Amino acid sequence: MQDSSAENGTRGAGHGRADQRAQIAQALDISSVYLGRRPSGLRYDPCIPPILQTHRLRLRTYSIADEAGLFEVFADPYARRFYPEMADRAKVRAWIEWNLGNYNEFGFGLWAMEVKVEGRFVGDCGLTYQDVEGRRELEIGYHVLERERGRGYATEAARACLEFGFTHTSSENICSIVAPLNQASCAVAARVHMAQREFMKGGQRLLLFYTTRHEWEAVRS
Repeated sequence: MQDSSAENGTRGAGHGRADQRAQIAQALDISSVYLGRRPSGLRYDPCIPPILQTHRLRLRTYSIADEAGLFEVFADPYARRFYPEMADRAKVRAWIEWNLGNYNEFGFGLWAMEVKVEGRFVGDCGLTYQDVEGRRELEIGYHVLERERGRGYATEAARACLEFGFTHTSSENICSIVAPLNQASCAVAARVHMAQREFMKGGQRLLLFYTTRHEWEAVRS
């Protein structure tokens, strides 16, 4: 059973919400580690720490050398359905350049995601500012290689980014914007965030999954 919040968001009833709080609290126990900002444009080097780490993953800054790996992230039919423009190599390079600019302007962006043990590139995850109904909102985005999906990497990284966002910015809300037909991304967003609602963006009906600072602080207390 679900009720309608004051923000027209969908929230679970008492038991479901308690379960979600427990899941998020457990995720925070993995204690994503913020290791400080480093210059943009660097590939992983064992002598240079990543931006964030979880139990299994490290998130590092993108470089132009990541273009081939990122192209593969969006190359399978499922990903192409939602990101058709990424079939163009120029768009892939522009994606990386956009994030290099974000690092310089904000100190964060979408970061390359690697498995710590092997240093294997598996996708990206991070925080960018997006327009939501005329407001600038901080959004967690995540994109994973087809062969690496289903291992919980996106959820693990996104939870670390949620903690980073509330710890290192003054944002009162952090969200994830997902196309309703993108069921895989919806499942991740539902595990990371506390509520959801529909909204319109660019003439499209999208889902806004979100967590407020108050909810995040309540989980941590």
